[in-house]
Amino acid sequence: MKKLITSTLLLFLAVQVFGQLNPVKNFQFEHWYSYGSPCPGYYCFSLDWGAPDVSVVDTLVGYNIYRDSELWRFQEYIGAGCSEEISPCPDESFFDFSETFWIKVKAVYNSALLESPALDTL
Repeated sequence: MKKLITSTLLLFLAVQVFGQLNPVKNFQFEHWYSYGSPCPGYYCFSLDWGAPDVSVVDTLVGYNIYRDSELWRFQEYIGAGCSEEISPCPDESFFDFSETFWIKVKAVYNSALLESPALDTL
């Protein structure tokens, strides 16, 4: 019985340390209407998330942002959006006024560009 418990604990520890591609945290999307702003069609938006937990064996290289199931872009920093303070808006191609869409962000690891799972989709 002691061997079984020890083996189970060691297996669990190995999976935790060596088998994770940690996802992003606190994924949020906000949008608002701001007449007279430089936002496209006066619709401003903010896409934000927190950095994933540090992985012992994997190196975070950036983030893939998906619009529906298509990769919109890869970037090395957190967040995207258009607001009243930013003119012209560098991210205006993301927002489409004619249809609804799903958003997800995946952390990208190592030079092999391995992706974490997406825990949240908005």
